[in-house]
Amino acid sequence: MRCLVTGFDAFGKLSKNPSQAIVEELAKLDLGEELDTLTMKTCCQEGWGALKKKLAGKSKAPEVLVMLGLAEGRKTISLERFALNIRDYRIPDNKKHQPLDEVIDKKAPDAIKSALPLAQMAKHLTKSGYPTEVSNHAGAFVCNDLYFNALNFRRVNGYPKVALFVHIPLPKIYAETISETKKSAKSKKKKKSKDGLEQLCSAVVEIIKVSCAQSAGKKR
Repeated sequence: MRCLVTGFDAFGKLSKNPSQAIVEELAKLDLGEELDTLTMKTCCQEGWGALKKKLAGKSKAPEVLVMLGLAEGRKTISLERFALNIRDYRIPDNKKHQPLDEVIDKKAPDAIKSALPLAQMAKHLTKSGYPTEVSNHAGAFVCNDLYFNALNFRRVNGYPKVALFVHIPLPKIYAETISETKKSAKSKKKKKSKDGLEQLCSAVVEIIKVSCAQSAGKKR
């Protein structure tokens, strides 16, 4: 199963984007899948240009796409249900683009939904010790912009088989969330052995495995 996992480069006051750090760690692992990784520019044009090139590769186009982005104000992992056909940036991206109230693609629907069973996935991840929720949409900034373009590419071309955007919290916040979540001995054990970034990496590995299983028509 060919899987592409993407993150973003540094943005705002952060010297390094946690989504990029996760992508770099995943590149070192052997997950039993044909895993490819990409760190995209936090830019509507350059980011989509790099991602589209990966998706359009005829011989090695991914069957599964998992996109990661940072949501600093959140405490848990968020699986994004919809991408919206809108650009409405409250702040400029890294290349100073700041579109306001713009349609991404006039020929596309107002919103496109991920084909994955996100409620089931969130329940599975939370039960496994990784607090996760379903978010109804990915906002209106670069994360949503690229997610919409990816889902629209899938709508038009028929692949990748599944695509998902995952918003992650800051690693420190996620570690605190796990510390407060004492629902199972399994989660307590993870809390003692891993920091927030390691927990996020482990959660993303599980998301990849579940997404690949769903793409292959298997339940996990």
